[in-house]
Amino acid sequence: MTRGDWRTPKAPSRPALSQAAWSKILDKREARLAMAQTENQTGSQSQNAGFSGSMAFILAASGSAVGLGNIWKFPYVTGENGGGAFVLFYLMCILALGAPLMFAEIFIGKRGKAGPVDSFKNLGTKAAARAHPVGYIFILTAFVALSVYGVIGGWAVYYTSLALDNGFDGMTPEAASGTFGTLMDDFATMVLFQILFMAAITYVVAKGVSTGIERYTTILMPLFFMMLLGLTAYALTTSGAGMRSVSFMFNPDFTKLTPSAMAEALGHAFFSLSLGVGGMLVYGQYMPSSPSATPITRSVATIVVVDTLVALCAGLLIFSVIFGHGGEAAGGPGLLFMSLPVAFGEMTGGYYVAVLWFALVVVAALTSGISYLEIIVAHADRLGMGRAKAAVSLGVAITSVGFATVWSLGPGKDVIIFAGKNLFDTLDFFAFGVSLPLGGLVIAITVGWAVRREEYRAYLSELGEGTFNKVVFLTKYVTPVLIIMIMAYLIKTS
Repeated sequence: MTRGDWRTPKAPSRPALSQAAWSKILDKREARLAMAQTENQTGSQSQNAGFSGSMAFILAASGSAVGLGNIWKFPYVTGENGGGAFVLFYLMCILALGAPLMFAEIFIGKRGKAGPVDSFKNLGTKAAARAHPVGYIFILTAFVALSVYGVIGGWAVYYTSLALDNGFDGMTPEAASGTFGTLMDDFATMVLFQILFMAAITYVVAKGVSTGIERYTTILMPLFFMMLLGLTAYALTTSGAGMRSVSFMFNPDFTKLTPSAMAEALGHAFFSLSLGVGGMLVYGQYMPSSPSATPITRSVATIVVVDTLVALCAGLLIFSVIFGHGGEAAGGPGLLFMSLPVAFGEMTGGYYVAVLWFALVVVAALTSGISYLEIIVAHADRLGMGRAKAAVSLGVAITSVGFATVWSLGPGKDVIIFAGKNLFDTLDFFAFGVSLPLGGLVIAITVGWAVRREEYRAYLSELGEGTFNKVVFLTKYVTPVLIIMIMAYLIKTS
C-alpha cells in the first residue's frame, strides 16, 4: 500500500507515467518555484542564481565531496584496517548509504530552492516543513567544521611551500616528525597559512555561484584529476611496489574485517561524500531547473563514481610510495604529513612529486571548504545580507574561531573542554561526529517518510520503477539504521 492509498483508499490507482510525462510535471513545478524565487529573492542571488549546466554542477559537487577525507583519511584508515576487505566493504557502504542519501539531499535543494533552512518548507507537506530547523544545524556545523578544516588546509599550504623549497630532500623520519611538531608549536606560522587558505575560499564564494564557485571549480577539478591520475600512474610504475599496492588494496583478507573495521568503513562512506551538512542541498538548489539539463540520477552516479575513484587512486598512490621506501601501511594520520615527506625525499623525481601532491591536497581542501562556506553564505544572502558582505564577514568570523583551534594545538593542547578533549578535538567531534550524522538522519527520514512518494518520483524519473523502489526502501529503512549505527560507534569510541 502506497502513501496515497491510505489517504484516499477509494481512489482508483493511477497509471504509471512515462519519463516524458514525469519531466513535464517536473518542469511545471520548477517553473513555479523559479518564478516565486525570482519574486522573493534578495541580495545577489537574483543575478547570480545557479550553475550554467550539468557539467558545472557535477564538478562543483564533486569538489565538495572530494576533500581531505578521500586523499588523506581513506588511505590511512584502509592501511589501519587491513586493505582489500575493508575497501570492498566500504564500496558496499557507498551503495547502501552514500548514494541514497545523496539522492535525498540534492532533491531537497532542487525541489526547495530556498537555502539550507527554507528549502524544507517547499517540499509540499507540513511534515517535511517541520524538519526545517535542521537547516540551522547545517549552518552551525559548516561554521564549526570550517574553523577546523581551515586549520588543516593551512597545514597543506605550508607543506606545499616546504615542497617548493625542496624541504623534504634527505628528510629522515625523525626530521619529519620534528617538522610537524615544530609547526604545531608555531602559532604565528599556522595562523598565517590558515589565513591564506581561508582568504582563497572567501574570495571564491564572495564572487558568486556562476562567476565564483563555478568558474574556479571548473578549473580546479580538472587540474586535480589530471594531477592525481598522473601521480598515481607514476607511483605505480616507478616505485617498485605498484603490484604490492594493488594487491593490498584489492585482494581481500576477510579475517582482517573486524567489527571496528566495518564501523570505520561505514562512517567513512558517509563522510567521504560530504553528506549531512547541507552542501549538496545548497548546490542542488543551483542546478538548472530543466530535468533534462541536469538529471539528479546521472549527477549522483557521476559524483559517487568520481569520489570513489579519487579515494582508490589516492590509496594506490600513497601505498606505492610508502611500500617502495620501506614504510608500513598502518601509518595512521601521520601518513600525509610525516611518512610521505620522508618517501618523497628519497624517491627519484621526489621534488616534483612532492610539489604536485601537496598542491593536489590544497585543491581538494579548497573545493570542500568552498562548499562549507557557501552553506552559510547562501542563507545569509537569502536574508538580505548580500553575498560579498556575507562571505567576508563570515570568513573573518570562522577564521577567528580557527585561531582558537590553532592555540589548542599548541599552548592550549592540554586544556580540556569536553570529555577529555581539547578545543580542536571537541569542535572536530561536534562537527563530524555528531552534527553530520544527525543532519543525514533528518534528511533520510524527511525524504523517506515525509515527502510524497510521487513528488520524489518526479525528480528521479530516469530510474526504472524497480530501481526507484529500492532507493526508497534504502532511504526509509536502511540508511537511518546505518546512520544511527555510525553515531553510536563514534560516541562509544570518542
